[in-house]
Amino acid sequence: EASYAVCDGHGTITKLVSTDNFSSGGSFTVTGTGTYTVNADCSGSLTFNTTVGSINRHLEILDGETVDFVHTDAGLIITGTMKKRKQTRETQH
Repeated sequence: EASYAVCDGHGTITKLVSTDNFSSGGSFTVTGTGTYTVNADCSGSLTFNTTVGSINRHLEILDGETVDFVHTDAGLIITGTMKKRKQTRETQH
């Protein structure tokens, strides 16, 4: 999975583009928006509202640049790391 998400710093994901590859070959792309929360203990959660339905993740924020995640939807076993990107035209205000 390779994803790109724009978070506004206030709990809203304004843009998501994610491309997933099948182990048998081929891929598909989903787009959407979402919401997220961050707790005082640096845990959190997010929900992507995509063209194929909702995707939920539990978050562990390691520092200001890195977040580990685990999918919390039944039937999915996916973990990974999200990294903060440099500011882009989409994130500049």
